[in-house]
Amino acid sequence: MPADDECTSCNQKLSPEYALCSVNKCKLHFNCAGILEATWRKTNKQTWKCHECRKTKTASEPVSADEMRAFMSMVTNQLNGLEEVKQLIPLVKKLEESVQFLSDKYDEVSVKLVDMEEKLNSSNVELQSILKEIAHKDKIIEDLQQRMVNSEQYARNRNIEITNVEQLPKEDLHQIMFNIAADIGVCLNPGDIDIMHRVPTKSRGAPPKIIVQFTTRKIREHWLEKRNQSISLKTIVPNATVDKTVYINRHLAEHWRTLLWEAKQAGRPKGYQLIWFRDNKILAKKNADDGNLVYIYTKNDLSKLV
Repeated sequence: MPADDECTSCNQKLSPEYALCSVNKCKLHFNCAGILEATWRKTNKQTWKCHECRKTKTASEPVSADEMRAFMSMVTNQLNGLEEVKQLIPLVKKLEESVQFLSDKYDEVSVKLVDMEEKLNSSNVELQSILKEIAHKDKIIEDLQQRMVNSEQYARNRNIEITNVEQLPKEDLHQIMFNIAADIGVCLNPGDIDIMHRVPTKSRGAPPKIIVQFTTRKIREHWLEKRNQSISLKTIVPNATVDKTVYINRHLAEHWRTLLWEAKQAGRPKGYQLIWFRDNKILAKKNADDGNLVYIYTKNDLSKLV
């Protein structure tokens, strides 16, 4: 005997809703009873019989009018259920068509995505090739720029620049040079100077610099060796309105001038007392006894100043 909460037919646990036979009070799942849940709700439950109880009725027993009406009611209800199912068929077909449409679109999108991925991979390969070529050309450009800077500096290897010399009306630059030579102890011959002129300076209020090109590099180097002593403006220009210290330096190309200034700005706070230009490079060390020389060719080399 099945338990009260089990189906009489399959002996499985009953759901909260189930079919109840009016004869032997059999409790069945709707599918075990062969009836739809919707049909059950419309059935006359006081006369409904399960399949097993209907089979036990002998052929000799007459069928009552109530039983006939119950049977007809059951058949009608089941037919009504079938009509409801038939009404769902077009909706199911439409749903099936929609699912098929979505499936086709999904396949179409998948194909496009694969195609896009292939194109993207191809573009990435092409991009890497372009970047590699750009890097190669950047290196060529960098080398050419360095050569140009070196060439520009080479053209100045006989030059010096003199700063802080006040510019007066009708000045005689040759006489100023003879006065400087006498002050620092250099013998200056008239033929030692090839070209001499003033050029504007970026320093606000500063007089234009004097650019001097000697006939040989040896003469230029001799002047640079003698420049270390202090030169007074009043000594070389007696009628100057103010007295200043006059400086003699190498005539640097703009690249080296800017890089030298940046090297001093970066190196001084880190203890580099000696920072100077020589032979197309900037050198730096913390003091005269420091054997660790830092070589600077580009802005990237400023990171070496540690």
